[in-house]
Amino acid sequence: MRWILTILFFIFLILSGCLAFYLFHDGIESHTITGPFILLSCLLSLSFVSAGWWVTLYIARRQNTLNIINTSRLSETYTNQVNTLTKVYPQGVQIPYEHMEIRDDDNIFRAIRAESYILNYFEFITIGIKQGDFDEKLCREYFCGIFNSQLFKSENFIKFHHKRDPKIYEYFIQYAEKWSKNL
Repeated sequence: MRWILTILFFIFLILSGCLAFYLFHDGIESHTITGPFILLSCLLSLSFVSAGWWVTLYIARRQNTLNIINTSRLSETYTNQVNTLTKVYPQGVQIPYEHMEIRDDDNIFRAIRAESYILNYFEFITIGIKQGDFDEKLCREYFCGIFNSQLFKSENFIKFHHKRDPKIYEYFIQYAEKWSKNL
C-alpha cells in the first residue's frame, strides 16, 4: 500500500511541476508578472500537500503501534497463553530441549503450544516493524524486556524448530538481540 501511495505522490509531484512550469511559461509569454507568483503558489501548495501526506503516514504508523501494544495488554487469548506458559515454565526458566516432543503430558504440551503462539505474535510485530508499519522506537520501549526474557526462555524451542526451518522467528531473534545490546 505504501508503494502505491509513494508512486501516486511522485506522479502528483511531476504533474504539479509540469503545470507550474506551463503556467510560469505562459505568464512570461503574455508579458505579465503573474508567472512567478503562480509558480510559487503551486510549489507552496504542493509542499503543504506533501507535508500533510507525510504527517498522516507518521500518525497512522504510531496509531498502529499503539493499537498493537494495547491489543497485547488487553487480549484475553494472549494473556491466557502467557499464563499457560508461565505455569509450567516460570520467569527465568528455559524450556528444556527434551520437552519439544513430549505429547503425553498435557501441561507441557499446552505450554509448548502457548510458546509457539507467543513467538508467532512477536514475529508478527517484528515483521511489522521491518515493513515500517509499526514504530520501532515505541515498540522497543514497550517490548524490549519482554523480547529478551522470551528469547532466553525459548532458546531451545527455537533451536528445535530451526532444524526444520532455519528462518523461523528470524525477525524476532534479530530485534531481540538488537534491542538487548541497547539495554
